[in-house]
Amino acid sequence: MAAALGSFRGDGLSSAGSTPVMFARSAHARQNVLHSGEEKSMNIMPIRHALITTFVTLLIGISTVIASPWGAAKAQIPSLVQPWGLPPLPLGVGQVEKFADVSNTPQGQFLEGGSFDTEGNLWFVAIGSGWISYLAADGKLVPVFNCNPPPDLGQTCEPQGTRWHDGKLYLATRHRGILVYDPQSKQVSTVVYTYRNQLFKGPNDLDFDAEGNLFFTDPWGTGPGPSSTDHTGAVYQYSRDGILRKVMDRWTAAHFRMALRCLRTTMCWPSGTSGKAAFGTAPS
Repeated sequence: MAAALGSFRGDGLSSAGSTPVMFARSAHARQNVLHSGEEKSMNIMPIRHALITTFVTLLIGISTVIASPWGAAKAQIPSLVQPWGLPPLPLGVGQVEKFADVSNTPQGQFLEGGSFDTEGNLWFVAIGSGWISYLAADGKLVPVFNCNPPPDLGQTCEPQGTRWHDGKLYLATRHRGILVYDPQSKQVSTVVYTYRNQLFKGPNDLDFDAEGNLFFTDPWGTGPGPSSTDHTGAVYQYSRDGILRKVMDRWTAAHFRMALRCLRTTMCWPSGTSGKAAFGTAPS
């Protein structure tokens, strides 16, 4: 017992007996674990090196692209905004150029209602001044007529949408109903001004279907903005044989652009239907 006890060294190991064998195995196991960790570390090192190399390569590539002419062009996209106000062009759209500038003329006060005649002239209205004009193919401004009455006769015209049909220009106005201009006689006349002896709320836009019937919207003062609770806007048809009908009602201004697009097709009410299924109200 004394010999066995005296055989232990300060590190807990002995050169004899069963206990020294157990400690020796433990030490050997620890050594194996250390060797295993070193092997794993050596295996991971090439992977780390490869990842670092790849990351550095990517950074160099990105820097090269940004410095290239393509990268410079991409960075300059915001500068493509035209000095006269157009935003950057969408992909696939060619460069936009200014065709004409009418901003400092009476004919350029609040433009709307653009439409082309058969000669390629672009007709438009100036809501603020009452002028109806066109731009010729060379960009020249040609004032044609003013739909405002003399100041002492009351309310201005406020022209809105335009549409050419059978060689004549049809015009929706806020305060004078639907007008038509004949370029041959230079005369402006009223197509329709009231419905069942009631003034319109304010016609805004118009179009013709394939059969030559005129449709126009009457939305003024309805919907978000003027009155979100006012749904008394309507769409009218002035048929080719001269009969005025209200074909949609209980609408607001927000609906009318879709209504005009629809009315040019058979999507609204195909032949033989009343239109109630599509819009909730039948013609009246």
